Amino acid sequence: MAEIAAFLRAQATFYRERFRTVESRIKQEGFTPDPIFEHQRGGLLIAFLPDRYTAWCMRKAAESLNAAARKDALPLDVYGADIFHSTISDYRTADGFVDDEPHRLVIDELAPVIRQAVVALPRITRNHCAIGYRRRLLCNQTTVIAPGEPSEEWLIIVERIIERCLDAGIPLREPWGAHMTLARFHDACLPSQSGGFLRAAAAIKLDVTLCPRFIGLGAFTCTTRNGFRVEWRHRIRLR
Repeated sequence: MAEIAAFLRAQATFYRERFRTVESRIKQEGFTPDPIFEHQRGGLLIAFLPDRYTAWCMRKAAESLNAAARKDALPLDVYGADIFHSTISDYRTADGFVDDEPHRLVIDELAPVIRQAVVALPRITRNHCAIGYRRRLLCNQTTVIAPGEPSEEWLIIVERIIERCLDAGIPLREPWGAHMTLARFHDACLPSQSGGFLRAAAAIKLDVTLCPRFIGLGAFTCTTRNGFRVEWRHRIRLR
């Protein structure tokens, strides 16, 4: 319990410092483009995938964000239902990333390592992995997220995957939180355009628990033209 308590404290600090305290700056400076679009950032992705109901809830929230953005002509890239995920880690992330055959081979190498790590865990641990989404959405100058509160079993699974991948010579970074990203800004907008959107986002409060059935492995790419895209290549059953 001590480890999950420490994780939740660190996550709460991140939510506060990177999102809640930044919202006042948005009213003064407006929204800014997420650098991942300009730099065409991409990489390999390992993530918990939402079940149908969670995906539906996230899609309804994203639709409300999109409506608010269109009302004020904001340059917002809203995620689709096939993109929603809660990141476990990423790998070989780089500017100008190209989703090519060598990277696909790396994904194929990762899949059995992660599958074995998951299968070796007790079924009760896998069955109790969960993330609660029960707070209002959070915005900073580039991104809108749904803040999540994970269970202890979530942390056990994440740590086991990272540990087993490191044993296989694949170092992965640890996640800072159990959030889901819903949208990113791909261009700047004036402070005068932000008020209505911030009020709309603050009014969206989710009430859903993600009990992931699958872990997805794939590659993500980001461009101003196409937005944030993910191609899932493997789905590893969790429960």
